[in-house]
Amino acid sequence: MKKLLLTFLAFLFFSISSSAQMLWDKIYGPPQSHAFLSRMILLSNGDYLLVGRQASPIYTTYAVRTDANGDTIWTRKYTPLGLAFYLVNDAVEDSDGNLILVGGGHTGNPNNYDGFILKLDAKGDTIWMKKTVTPQYDSYSEIIIGANNTCLVSAMVGGSNFLQKLHKDGTVIWSKSYAFSPGNIGGVNGLIKVANGYLIFIGSHYSIGRVRAVRIDENGFELFSYINKAWQIFDVAADQKNNFLVCGAGRLFKFNSQGDTLWSISPRVGNKMISIFSAKPTADGNYIALFDRNNGNDQDIGLMKVAPNGTVIKDTVLYRFRFTEYSSDIVVDANGDYVFAGWAQVTNGQNRFFLAKHRKWNQVIDIEEKKDEKELVSGTNLYPNPATTHATISNEDSLSGTFKLYDLQGKKIWQETVSNSTEKVIPLQSFSRGVYILKFYSEKGSNFTRKVVKQ
Repeated sequence: MKKLLLTFLAFLFFSISSSAQMLWDKIYGPPQSHAFLSRMILLSNGDYLLVGRQASPIYTTYAVRTDANGDTIWTRKYTPLGLAFYLVNDAVEDSDGNLILVGGGHTGNPNNYDGFILKLDAKGDTIWMKKTVTPQYDSYSEIIIGANNTCLVSAMVGGSNFLQKLHKDGTVIWSKSYAFSPGNIGGVNGLIKVANGYLIFIGSHYSIGRVRAVRIDENGFELFSYINKAWQIFDVAADQKNNFLVCGAGRLFKFNSQGDTLWSISPRVGNKMISIFSAKPTADGNYIALFDRNNGNDQDIGLMKVAPNGTVIKDTVLYRFRFTEYSSDIVVDANGDYVFAGWAQVTNGQNRFFLAKHRKWNQVIDIEEKKDEKELVSGTNLYPNPATTHATISNEDSLSGTFKLYDLQGKKIWQETVSNSTEKVIPLQSFSRGVYILKFYSEKGSNFTRKVVKQ
């Protein structure tokens, strides 16, 4: 009974702490219906666009535009050229403020999808709509804007995978297919604009578990490519140094513009595997990621902050709904706060879009190791690091002074004084996984700082 009470109190404290970080949290969707989100994008004026599908009583494309506070500006429903069932996969804003939605659907035969492209003005009114029709499976999965409001879209036409470049009126400029390997035509499931071209990701079958990243020019010709470990790409983002952060199923990896892998991690939260669906660079030079975690009976979402070297700085699971929720996208707004979206079963049998804003995690302590002019620590060693239950710091000469351990918000969480000691054990078992700062204040003025990583 005591253990159960302590568990409940710990969960209550965590829930209150997490809630205090939420700035707002809103849901969208018609009553007595289901709304499933496919994509959320931050628009050029600070608004947000959420697109997906509405089910019951009929399937329609469902779009919501909100202001910077998540308040609804307009909602629209579209039926793309008579399709009875469809899936909106992606959306983008062009430089004129128009909105372009892509996806695919069918009129009753699930083996014969037709792809559609829907162009809207800023008010949600239709400018034009186009459909790709062949006797086989057709669909558009991703879209990005290129030069002069051209579009690059990944498409499946006639059962084959293509990458198409479109004029702003929707006409095809060129269409090319790319193979993951000889005889293995892969689908393009990751696009990003780079200087003088694009970076695309070609997926293999999940049993192979690899993607081929390809740099192409404006005409679609390959410049170079390389293979990395991930069988599905959910999101690609460029940071301030023109490196790329890629979310691929349960893995997050980073590589430079030349294709060199800088690091790859497969993090866990609460000893459970997670799927990272979206990640973006933050103003302080780190990254913020949005993930799903399956708990067996339901699914929750959470946030994870990652350092430029791949170290997980902080993570939290957001217990916001009683039932299952699924993540989609995360962006960083003008204030540096985190805005994320997805869909959730908010009541039993009712699914809705959600859009939420979380306060940014400030990093008030520099996690780099610093030394002052009086420091005499050439013989100082910290091990193991990363650590799980404890770390030990040793020094060739005896130390007298005080060790203090801080979290990244500057809160002191442990301290102990030593006298004429060459070794000190730092207890970590009661702390959450992440990065901590160990400081030693010497009686003789020989101070030092060390970064401690708790796994």
